[in-house]
Amino acid sequence: MIDRLLQNNTAVKILSIILAFILWLYIAGDTTGAPGFDLTRDFIRGVTVETYNLAGNLEIADMVEEVDVAVQGPSERLVGLTPDDLEIYVDLGELRGGEHQVKVRGNAPYGVEIENIYPSQIQVVIDEIITRQMEVTPQLEGEPVEGYVISDVQVEPETILLEGASRILVNVEELWAVVNISEIEEDSDLTVPLKPVDDTGEEITGLEITPSEVEVFVSVDYLEKEVPFEKEVPVEVNIEGELPEGLEIKSIEVEPERVVLLGDEELLEEVNKVKTAVLDLSDKEETFSQEIELEVLQGTSLEIEPRASVMVVIGPVEE
Repeated sequence: MIDRLLQNNTAVKILSIILAFILWLYIAGDTTGAPGFDLTRDFIRGVTVETYNLAGNLEIADMVEEVDVAVQGPSERLVGLTPDDLEIYVDLGELRGGEHQVKVRGNAPYGVEIENIYPSQIQVVIDEIITRQMEVTPQLEGEPVEGYVISDVQVEPETILLEGASRILVNVEELWAVVNISEIEEDSDLTVPLKPVDDTGEEITGLEITPSEVEVFVSVDYLEKEVPFEKEVPVEVNIEGELPEGLEIKSIEVEPERVVLLGDEELLEEVNKVKTAVLDLSDKEETFSQEIELEVLQGTSLEIEPRASVMVVIGPVEE
């Protein structure tokens, strides 16, 4: 039967027309044609670019992370198509450290065709992963309890392995173990994290530190203070100025009357009293009380605050 049809010129022509029409519908890129063969186009923005086959000793320092993709396919397949439905990637298998222009490739779901990717090539900056061994530098913060001093600091382990991108690791100047010694008054064993810093003391991040913590042994010594020499002396009110005519001082009382001076023995041998600051009696017409500073010889100190209360009793001159 097929042989008879092929020998019939009219049948062959009709069959050829039908096949041509079907082929045209298949390859046409517009929305006209028979149902089930409609093709339409769409533009998917912000599709994430995946990276494949990057060598284990390399990492991406910089690259374009998203591209836009033009797709076409039957309208029913493009409805609801999202960036996550597309596989857009760059193959980094043959690349080493440096800057590269890499072709962006992609795969789409069944029935959807990727027409174009914008941009079709992206720049990828690849950095080599390197290691570096560094000594740990103890960095002390704060002050120990008064009377104590840090005599020694030991770190265990003393050297640490750093791993990371060469562009980052090259900037590490020191590896600090920051130790807070505030209020320390005895030998201490502390576990502290490590802090890579640049030449300005700023912390550098993005590195793998093995181990990430160290043991710091802080030795503390007590400084025995010399007990100062003590001497008890009277307080003398230092008066200046004159009362108005017809008035006189009846009495002067000071509290405390005596104070204990502390200092070097040789220095205190020459001290027999502690004076108050100047108390001016000019224009005083009646009894008064006043708080006043005590003047302490340089190199000495008092057990109490260097102040005294003075009361001056004033009355008429007795004839």
